[in-house]
Amino acid sequence: GKGKSVNSQTFTTGLVTDVLFEDSRAFAVVNGEKLPAEQITRVSIN
Repeated sequence: GKGKSVNSQTFTTGLVTDVLFEDSRAFAVVNGEKLPAEQITRVSIN
């Protein structure tokens, strides 16, 4: 049978340790991984 596609989102939580700007783009370093800022949907301050 043929399956149907579904939309999904992956979430990561972690501590932002740095913010980088490269080639006119912003990145946040979260858990040691560089993430494009446009992929960040929520920031909480505890």
